[in-house]
Formats: sequence, C-alpha cells, structure tokens
Amino acid sequence: MKNLTKKTMDLIEIEKELFAEFKSRVGKGFVDSEYIQRAIGEYSKCIHSNTSNKGIMLSGRTGTGKTILLKSFVKIWDKYNSIKMENIKSSNLQFCTTKTEGYSNNLDFRMPFLSLDDFGSEPEEIKHYGQTITPFIDIIQYRYDMKDKRKLLFSTTNLTPKMISERYGDRTFSRLKGDNLILKLDGEDNRKK
Repeated sequence: MKNLTKKTMDLIEIEKELFAEFKSRVGKGFVDSEYIQRAIGEYSKCIHSNTSNKGIMLSGRTGTGKTILLKSFVKIWDKYNSIKMENIKSSNLQFCTTKTEGYSNNLDFRMPFLSLDDFGSEPEEIKHYGQTITPFIDIIQYRYDMKDKRKLLFSTTNLTPKMISERYGDRTFSRLKGDNLILKLDGEDNRKK
C-alpha cells in the first residue's frame, strides 16, 4: 500500500470492517454487486469523515440487502462516533411524531443522526387524540427545518423516487432528495434463491 495516507488507510479499514459486518449478516449465497460496493463506500465516507451534510437513502426492490446494509452501517457508525444513531423501523413511526408531547418506546426522531428502515410501509396517516398525523412527512419537515443543526437521515425504502413523490408529495420528496444521496440497489431478490 505505497503512497496511501493514514486518512486513506483508515477509510479502507472502515470499508473492510463494514463489508465484513454486512457479510456476517447475510451469510452464504448473497450476490455481491456494484450497488452494494457503492453503498458501502458512501457509508464508509460518512463514518470516516463525520462531516457529511447529507444522509443516504437506499432505494430498491425487496431482497437486495438494503436493511442489512443499514443495520451494518449503524453498528459501525456507533463504534466510531460519540453521538450514537437512533434506529427506527418505519412501522414504529407512530411512536415518534412531531405533534405529540410524549415519545413512546424511547424513539426520538430529533436525534442528530437517524436511521429509518423501510419507509413507505408505515401508515400514511395516524389518528392521535383526534389529530391526523403524517409521521414520515412530519419527520422530514422537522429535520429540514433543523438543517443548520446537522440532522442526517439514513434510510431504506422499496419505493421508487416517483412513488415517494406520489405518496408523500413533491415538497417532501424534494426535501428528502436535497438532504440525501439517493442510491438505487438493483438486482434480484436474494431471499428467493
């Protein structure tokens, strides 16, 4: 490894560690792809520099490794960063909305670094004490309003960009797109093999 700086070597080590964590979770038979490698590279840069102003959204069909990549990223992120990442499954969004005082289950969308898995599978609206709440839209709006506070979102979805815009509206998609690097994970469903 001639002519590599310490900083570059550290990034390579983080990539190796993240890939090893990912591989330990997927087991045998998972097809590695250029999409997985790109996502690992981008996640590793976020861990390494800790100065990114954008989160990462992984989009793609089921079974391409999005959730496993996100979980692997969160584990390695928490190892290298003093500010831990809040990890929320979209089905739990009803417990962490911007319009309620209490936060059930200790879920807190206000954390500087938020991991949100499988958005698009949550109810679009929730009734809470007579109020209609749109959890995903509310969270994106809150984080957008707090942009100067460096509120990064790392997420996964099976929705395409067009479907996100149709489901949540152009404004929400525009904010999501502006605040996130969107990576498409293509490939076959690895669960069907």
